[in-house]
Amino acid sequence: MRASIRIALLSLALTVGLVTASPADYRAGKEAYRAKNYAAALREFLPLVEQAHPNAMSYLGLMYEFGQGVIKDHAKAVELHRRAAIGGVALSQFRLGRLFMKGLGIAFNPDMAIMWYREAAAQGHANSQYELGRENYFGGRLPLDQHKALDWFAKGAAQDHARSQYMVGRIYETGGPVRQDSMMAIEWYRKAAAHGVKKAADKLKMLLAIHGPISPKSATAPVVQPKKIVVTSVAKPNDIAVVIGNGDYGKFGKDIPNVVPAHADADAFRKWLIDSKGLREGNVIFLKDATSAQIESVFGNERSHKGQLFNWTKANKSNIYVYYAGHGAPASDGGSAFLVPADATASSIELTGYPLATLYENLKKIPAKSITLVLESCFSGASQGGYVINRTSGILVTAKIPRAPRNITIISAGKADQVASWEKDDSHSLFTKYFLLGMGGEADKSPHGNGDGKVAYAELGKYLDGTMTYYARRYYGRDQHAQIVTTTQ
Repeated sequence: MRASIRIALLSLALTVGLVTASPADYRAGKEAYRAKNYAAALREFLPLVEQAHPNAMSYLGLMYEFGQGVIKDHAKAVELHRRAAIGGVALSQFRLGRLFMKGLGIAFNPDMAIMWYREAAAQGHANSQYELGRENYFGGRLPLDQHKALDWFAKGAAQDHARSQYMVGRIYETGGPVRQDSMMAIEWYRKAAAHGVKKAADKLKMLLAIHGPISPKSATAPVVQPKKIVVTSVAKPNDIAVVIGNGDYGKFGKDIPNVVPAHADADAFRKWLIDSKGLREGNVIFLKDATSAQIESVFGNERSHKGQLFNWTKANKSNIYVYYAGHGAPASDGGSAFLVPADATASSIELTGYPLATLYENLKKIPAKSITLVLESCFSGASQGGYVINRTSGILVTAKIPRAPRNITIISAGKADQVASWEKDDSHSLFTKYFLLGMGGEADKSPHGNGDGKVAYAELGKYLDGTMTYYARRYYGRDQHAQIVTTTQ
């Protein structure tokens, strides 16, 4: 297929006399396309497509998809959109999803369509967010889930996407995932109607006839932000959590590189505990850039295990969650593993780090109903931001990870000799991002899970292999395999 497209592109280039033309200007091509001057757009895009320019491939894919300046050819559109989608162009990720959903130029495959919608939606593509919302709202290809649907619609509506605004209005009118609110429905229908959505205009007319004119003040509803549309689980007043995000190691003037996404990771994990696990906000011990003294005050030390976490726990009633994002490191001789406090010193990790063995030992002495430890860290001494411990070569040191205590579930970002990878924009660590998505229900879906509405650790492991492990390899060419260890009496 690629060979045929290349031949077709060369043929077109010869036809319009581009073989010896000056370098194409992508901006000029885009402006020409938007002005519907497709012949000029074609002249600019063709040489760039030959150079594998992702956005130029995306525009040429649109031209073949809709027959704009070229003969309509869905197969060529699919190939061009696929190449642009792999290159990260959200528009082509969406268009490729549509072609899969319609079976145009490629075999009908709704699962692939959903996958590409998700890729585009993750980049904030409003049309993709709307399509995912429809799939969750009406059911069929995705489980019927109006809460998730509202979340997707709200994301699109926040970008002034008209159809998403209409659906937010519809949900407020009927209730379900939110309390029925005709005034909010009127506000969102008004926004969608202003964009020309006829159904919204009809709904608006009907509601105004029922409720009468709405003054500007009462009609001004707060913007529905996706992060505020959250469904909390049953409250768990006895459950306790510790969330630590050690990201700014430079604040103490030490010689340790920063962990850029650690703060965002910690914020996201705390939000998940409160929104999805039902923890009270006051029961989450939350520390950013925790020092050695702060970590000891929470977990205790070699002399006493009775730190803040022990004191807050209700015996046999509290489920405990511990999350740590930050550096981990081995001793300089490859011995024990350590968490690295924000005020640690690279040259003396054995003295200034917090031993992982101490954490394990003290956690197992807490009489909790269950304990889950999640480590967004590796213990090789290397990180995406640089080396934690000083060495004369780039050879990694493999720490000796202590045996997991009984009745504690330990989930870590990778093996002892691996590096915990970040998103390419440093927004989140790959492990935390996909752990939260997986536990949010993605891991329960095919092909990773059985769709029973619960996320088992086996399903989570498969999901992380298919997402985090894949992207660590794709982005950086490195191995990263999450470790999930569960032990019983």
